[in-house]
Amino acid sequence: MKKILGQALTVLSGRTLIRAVQFLSLIILVRSLSPSEFGWFGILTSAFALVGALGSLGLRQSFAYEIARGKISVGEVLGLTLCVLPILALPSAAIISLLYANRLPGFSVVLGIGVIAVGVLSALSLNLLQGVFLGTGRIRSFTFSEAAPHLLVSVSVLLLFIFSAVTFEATLWIQSVAGVVAFPVLFLLAFSRQSRLRFQVGRSLKMLRYGIVFAFNLFAIMLSYRISMFVIEYFDGSDAAGQYFAAIRVSEIFLEIASALGMVLFSNSARNGLNQKTTIVETAHVAATLFWLFVLASISLALFAPFLLRVVVGSQYSEAVLLLQVLAISMPATAACKVIYPSLAGMGRASFGSALVVAGLIVNCIVAVVLVPIVGPVGGCVGLIVGQYLLLAMYIAKCRKVYKTSVRDFLWPFSIVK
Repeated sequence: MKKILGQALTVLSGRTLIRAVQFLSLIILVRSLSPSEFGWFGILTSAFALVGALGSLGLRQSFAYEIARGKISVGEVLGLTLCVLPILALPSAAIISLLYANRLPGFSVVLGIGVIAVGVLSALSLNLLQGVFLGTGRIRSFTFSEAAPHLLVSVSVLLLFIFSAVTFEATLWIQSVAGVVAFPVLFLLAFSRQSRLRFQVGRSLKMLRYGIVFAFNLFAIMLSYRISMFVIEYFDGSDAAGQYFAAIRVSEIFLEIASALGMVLFSNSARNGLNQKTTIVETAHVAATLFWLFVLASISLALFAPFLLRVVVGSQYSEAVLLLQVLAISMPATAACKVIYPSLAGMGRASFGSALVVAGLIVNCIVAVVLVPIVGPVGGCVGLIVGQYLLLAMYIAKCRKVYKTSVRDFLWPFSIVK
């Protein structure tokens, strides 16, 4: 457990740096872009993140799983990455372009397709390379791979601000290009201990069975945090979506500890081959600890939301205050869910909870679709709350059924250190 916490702190320290520089960028962007432009920025960056999860067909997790078990070398993984990257990027870029290329403010259709294609390539390239770092247990390198593109974006946005040149078009191009710029450096970092690349495309087909299931689940989990924004944009427009995006981004700053622990638990489960029951009990204790920590954090966030958002985003995002206060209710369940699934997937149980994740997403979407036309963006927040608590309850019920894990393990954290 001490090793897990130490690795989590390594990831968290990197993510804290990421969030710190993103926080600076957030302040600049929300004060330089209109709520409508910021809404479109949120929609496109969310689409890129979702493509990284689903469009990669789960190969990041498959690479990590196979490397950890010695079934494939790093050289083979890097060769596969170069081969499959353009194949995976093409359909993903085509789908997003069909949805949004002709709707982006300030972009022609051609330029819209271009910025989307580059953004998709960035997301997929980084996603695939991170499988090497997770599989070999190089947590510091993984942390660097997450931080590097964000640092590039934040430094570029700061330079634009200094020269009074912050525009929606420039910001979106910077976001899209950052991953492509970082890719060669990260590729060399992953390749540093290898003698040569190996190009065996056929190996990827064998990994898709595990990877696709994981990719679908991760996509559904990520979409559950963003589906309300897409629903809000559909019913209330990009202005309202921008208000929601501002609130959700602030809440995500606090959820980084859960994301860091989830990645570490996945890496450890994949490499250590621990007894499944022991692993799930350990995961349950971590989830319980996070749940109660975030109960306290959510109360504090709800109380200080007016001050926090006034400082961060300014008066033009006044509607985001109530949204953040409502979203805070979802944080305990969200934090717990963020560590449960990655740990189980690391044990080779990628399909564990697939139906549960989909059920939570569907309920989330239905509640949002019903409530947003009636009460506005708050309805989207309620959808997220209902979906996350339902998902947590279903996780606990299934772990009890499959692994005979006590419900108490998921609700009482104080036996975490043994």
